[in-house]
Amino acid sequence: AVRKNGEQKTARQGVRRARKAADKRSGEAVQAGEDPTMAFLRLENARLEHDLQLLRREQALRGACVGSARTSAPPEEPDDFAKGLLLG
Repeated sequence: AVRKNGEQKTARQGVRRARKAADKRSGEAVQAGEDPTMAFLRLENARLEHDLQLLRREQALRGACVGSARTSAPPEEPDDFAKGLLLG
């Protein structure tokens, strides 16, 4: 759980940095004479394309991963000691 929270925090920080950078780029485009709506849409499309590339890469990596090791053997019956621990 700690790692997941850390990953979420890092992702939020990345989003904040990206928004600041996008705001700066759209502001520069508007100052250069581009329509504000078009500047926003252009940057939003670029962001969505980037997100889509990341999702595709993640799916490809997940498909290539081996996954967790699981046994196909039937579960073993616990011995007397384990039964005492489990059943009290």
